[in-house]
Amino acid sequence: MTSALNTLLSGKRKRTHNKTTDDDLYQRIGVDIIQQLLDKNTKTSWKKLRRLGVLKAGQTVEELKESFASYVKEENWIQEQGEDGGEDEDIVVDDGGSRAKAYESLLVSLASEHKDLAVAVAEEHKDLLKETDLEIDDDDHGHVTQRDGDESAHDTDDDDVVVLNDDGELDDHSSLRDEDFFGNHLDMSVESLEPESVQQNRKEFSLAPESSQCWSKVGASLEVSKDGACPNTVSQSLDDYRIRSRVASRWKQVHKVEESHKKKRFGDFESRKQAVLFGIMNSYMDVWYPLYKYPLKKEQDEKDIVTDAALLHILNHIVNSSERIKKNNEKVKNAEEPQAAFQDQGFVRPKVLILAPFRHHAKKIVDRLISLGIQETRTDTVKNRSRFDEEFGVPEEEQIMTEREKIALSLKPKQHQVLFDGNCDDHFRLGIKMTRGSIRLFTDFYDSDILVASPLALATKLEEGSKSKDEPDPSDFLSSIEIVLTVRVDVLLMQNWQHVIRIFDTLNSIPKQQHDTDIMRIRDWYIDGKAKYYRQNIILGSFQSPEIKSLMSNYCMNHSGMARWKHVQKGIFQSIIPQLRHVFHRIQKPVATPADEVDARFDYFKSEMWPLIREASHLGGQLLYVPSYFDFVKVRNYLRQEAASFVTLSEYSDTKDMARARSYFADARRRVLVYTERAQFYNRHRIRGIRDIYFYQLPDHPQFYAELGNFIEESSQGSTMNVVFSKFDLLRLERIVGSARAKKMLSRSSGIKDGTFIFC
Repeated sequence: MTSALNTLLSGKRKRTHNKTTDDDLYQRIGVDIIQQLLDKNTKTSWKKLRRLGVLKAGQTVEELKESFASYVKEENWIQEQGEDGGEDEDIVVDDGGSRAKAYESLLVSLASEHKDLAVAVAEEHKDLLKETDLEIDDDDHGHVTQRDGDESAHDTDDDDVVVLNDDGELDDHSSLRDEDFFGNHLDMSVESLEPESVQQNRKEFSLAPESSQCWSKVGASLEVSKDGACPNTVSQSLDDYRIRSRVASRWKQVHKVEESHKKKRFGDFESRKQAVLFGIMNSYMDVWYPLYKYPLKKEQDEKDIVTDAALLHILNHIVNSSERIKKNNEKVKNAEEPQAAFQDQGFVRPKVLILAPFRHHAKKIVDRLISLGIQETRTDTVKNRSRFDEEFGVPEEEQIMTEREKIALSLKPKQHQVLFDGNCDDHFRLGIKMTRGSIRLFTDFYDSDILVASPLALATKLEEGSKSKDEPDPSDFLSSIEIVLTVRVDVLLMQNWQHVIRIFDTLNSIPKQQHDTDIMRIRDWYIDGKAKYYRQNIILGSFQSPEIKSLMSNYCMNHSGMARWKHVQKGIFQSIIPQLRHVFHRIQKPVATPADEVDARFDYFKSEMWPLIREASHLGGQLLYVPSYFDFVKVRNYLRQEAASFVTLSEYSDTKDMARARSYFADARRRVLVYTERAQFYNRHRIRGIRDIYFYQLPDHPQFYAELGNFIEESSQGSTMNVVFSKFDLLRLERIVGSARAKKMLSRSSGIKDGTFIFC
């Protein structure tokens, strides 16, 4: 296979000033390939081939002839003259480059379906190729490089590109270049949508292609729903993903993609994992990524390959949407006759919603979005930047720490220090408007492309309601969201999860008012109330939970499918240093629903667990761990009825009460300490005086189990960690004991009649 044809088919050529030479080149090679193809198969003459369009897999010659008329009419590339296809019939083009473009399309499709013919004709026309002004450079690997390429080669509106390797075989990445994921996702006819089928397909998942499996070291595998279209190959080049040129070039500038660095990178990406993640996001599937671990260093938090992949996809989506609208506006403006309206818009402008737990998370995301979106060449390139830094940065009063506070902070786990390093306010919302030359922050929501907010702030806004009839309903700005990125969803679980549900309930509702939008250009699926089936949901977290699974099942109904990661857990017993007995008690009472399980757990606590605590309480040091605040209130009231000697630590305890409770417990002035998961999450107290631990329910965060186990004093003999669990605790349980053990412990056929499991 000559590198000349490789250059020709990849579109990596230098345009000549002599359009006739370029056109003739494509015509002669295109005619020869098609002639050989049909002479070989159907013996049809060239005169009958002029009506052929771009070849598609599986089409017969007769089907191609029927479709060619509409192809010509739509593209306006070729017009026919003469009557009934007579001998004087000729091909006329409406501009100098159209014939070249038409024949290049034919070449591309022919090469992908009939590689042997393409190679043979290329060899035959080797001299003709050399006579043109094509610039061809072969690197050490035989690939073609571009000296002076057209920047639009990255854009999604370009011709499909097929590249053959030196053996004449189809390049593995050609399927990526052929696929217009943006158009396929948003342009799918609402008549073709089958909501029942979408819901059914969410119940069937299968392993993704082997090329996308990059998480075997952590025991995870990528799965795709039945209707998912996971890319069959992973490319190192942004060009293969049809990224807009200005987005791709800025990405390369920021990441300093140079030849000297490529050995340390995966092409244009930081790693193969980032390339796989971006490819999945770029296919517009819903994404549930539960391997988004807490960083242990601030540098790891700032260099976040997962968020970078999501932001690259968001930027490309924004640019694709705006460019399509601009081009359609030009077509309407330049049309000599009235045309049918282009359906390319939603009810309102905002297309992307980013949910984050704290202001410092939002600041990191927006800073990165700005960096990847535009080069700041002027002081006003980013409007309201100083205000943003002031409102989302760390307040001056929090920057000053006493020596005692510094020591206390240094004793907390590294992941806690990084997670809470910055402005931890959880009430914020921000509108961002993206233009070619600038980025505006703090824009009105209805004039924004991207909304960045916390669930609390959005839920508060939604609850405000309209103050007057003239004001729009607060939920209207969420009516046209096409991508939702939820960052650190596990942290949102430690906030008020109902706020998240409230937001997803409101997304893509029909607006109460019209917001200066040309209703003729609104997509059908918005008007039909089917927008939720076209919304992409990207959720990033560090573990799975029933709440998150419920969110994905009930609110993520993207017609393009879903990608998720199945994680085989190994457990965390090896992280606990003291030699302890781990006793797990399964609730024996049959429960059918989670609501029934709440009552069954409380009954089990009163009948089985509390007697154990009361018997050992004369020694002191009994820690009772209750993750949910609602369960905490019930347990606290019950202990008061029992006149127990106890203190409490919850997320609502103030600093003085926390210090007093820890002191009383450490000195054995109170025998029992009732502790909640949120109190541990936000404070990570170092608790002294623990002898035994009783888990009313396991924590969502597995590291909390190990952390508490390591607090048990080494002088304590025969210390025990007791756990109550039920069949609804599978996800929590497998993070502690491992996936294989968890399944056995929940199985009634395990041979353990009393449901007690002991690990030493």
